[in-house]
Amino acid sequence: MQDHDNNDSSELISDSEIDAIAKLSMLEMNSSEKEEIKANLQQTLQLFSQLKDADVNTVVVSYEQCQTAQGPRDDIVVHDNKKQLEKTASTSPHFNKKTCYFDVPPVIEVE
Repeated sequence: MQDHDNNDSSELISDSEIDAIAKLSMLEMNSSEKEEIKANLQQTLQLFSQLKDADVNTVVVSYEQCQTAQGPRDDIVVHDNKKQLEKTASTSPHFNKKTCYFDVPPVIEVE
């Protein structure tokens, strides 16, 4: 993306940048979806611009963890899914009884 220091805040991201992001993300978008994504990204970039201008010189850096963190808890079984798994496994054509895993077709296309 370009340097937007002197640009109008209404055009923080261009249509060609939206097209490039869609191509890299392997997303197909119509024009209204592109405009919605563009508006959302411009809002996000405006927030980052506000953060860039914020004075943080008086902020004390903290490296400590939050003191109110919850401690470990007991591992208690709430639902017994064994019967449901057995029922699903017995009716599923993808369940491999040797490995006790579900074998599913690949979902990622390789060109």
